[in-house]
Amino acid sequence: MAVNYEQVFQTADTSRMPSTAAATVTYGFNASAGPIEYLMMVGDMTFADSPTTASVFELINSCRIVVNGEVRVDFRAGFNKVGSLSATPDCFSTLINKIGGRAYEDPAGTTTRKFYAAIPLGIGTTGKNDNTRFEIVMGYAATNGAAITSGTLEYWLQYNNNFQDGCVVASPTSFVHSENSIQTVVVKIPTNISGAVIAGIYVQADEEADDYGTQGIRCVELGSYGLIPEFVRFLNGTLGGDMIQFAGALTSTDAQTFISDLQGVQFLPLFGLSNAGEVTLIVDTGSITTGSTRTVTYTPILTLPSASTQRQVSRQTQPAIGNTADSIVSRTLD
Repeated sequence: MAVNYEQVFQTADTSRMPSTAAATVTYGFNASAGPIEYLMMVGDMTFADSPTTASVFELINSCRIVVNGEVRVDFRAGFNKVGSLSATPDCFSTLINKIGGRAYEDPAGTTTRKFYAAIPLGIGTTGKNDNTRFEIVMGYAATNGAAITSGTLEYWLQYNNNFQDGCVVASPTSFVHSENSIQTVVVKIPTNISGAVIAGIYVQADEEADDYGTQGIRCVELGSYGLIPEFVRFLNGTLGGDMIQFAGALTSTDAQTFISDLQGVQFLPLFGLSNAGEVTLIVDTGSITTGSTRTVTYTPILTLPSASTQRQVSRQTQPAIGNTADSIVSRTLD
């Protein structure tokens, strides 16, 4: 069995792309059944001016992916920085790059933005007439005032019968934290996904600031001590500078810029924790940058056994082994 790429959707309708007003857009399409490792998003969009100082992924407020009626991704950004002067990473690409996917933007972009994202699914589909139905609901933030003038948006699938597991970005648990307090957060985990284990929790505040106390976040299932944000970033590999910051063409037209954190965002690895329906976190909140409370979302990342199905195409002799759980854990070891 070979790795195989298929384009399954394309549009040049700019009314279905990010522009000057926030919008929710649904893309629905059929695709061939088979061992689907990644859903890939490819964009090439031109705006009247630079749409954001940061990455164009900053314009993604939410992303919901439903495959054959099953929700596989339910992403919601904790915050965005479209109107600010910050060029730090965004919440969407940070998540995708942490869970074994890839989300990159051409660093030469200013008014024209070219971007690519491979979202791990790891799902083997079969069905009547060998079709797989996708419903993708994207919530776009408004640009910083720049209207879109032209562009294309495509969705592709990477088929690969050598992937080893599936990935689910489950619906988040939200919690309103009070300033200078220690509170218990019970993160609910779906229990209707057979064989699923918990690879990690993606933690997002509602602004670009950590604002934790000295005890940080303690995961009861991990141990008896809290972990401050810098320690979590050390554990998951971020502190080594593995986050891409879109610095724009004024910095470099041919090189990505890497940094070691995105304030307000952490990925807490849980190493395939068995699913008991919930994860308990003890969260120490310090002084809050804006106001006296803040809303934090806790998004479970699940991996699960996924049986791939064969597609009859030319055989390749080197298998491309895909494993979301291994991709996550390897960042804690490198």
